[in-house]
Amino acid sequence: MLIKNMPDVPNGFDVITNSHDGLNFDGITRCFKNGGLFITEQVGATNNYSLSSFLTDNYIPAHPENVMVNVISKLVERGFQILKSNSFYPKIWFYDVGAFVYYAKIISWEFPDFSVLKYQS
Repeated sequence: MLIKNMPDVPNGFDVITNSHDGLNFDGITRCFKNGGLFITEQVGATNNYSLSSFLTDNYIPAHPENVMVNVISKLVERGFQILKSNSFYPKIWFYDVGAFVYYAKIISWEFPDFSVLKYQS
């Protein structure tokens, strides 16, 4: 559900879900039924921080403000009650160079200006 493009909803939604999309807090509040449930899964600014900073000198996350404490604060400011929150930083394993190259290319915001030639010995 892309909340930022939704019109006003007269009675609101009972449940709104969001997975890995940017959060439009005003849009969520506008489309939400009082007492409803908002469920989101986000990838924060520090998701691959150690790997990104290993590859990129002076690495700064693309959205450094996107951390759980800030998201929770914005939701609480809008009247949401947080029932559960959790962070998870799994270890990532690459079994060949091609898998890593693909990974680094598709999430360019975590590996800015990544190219094989840049890291070729």
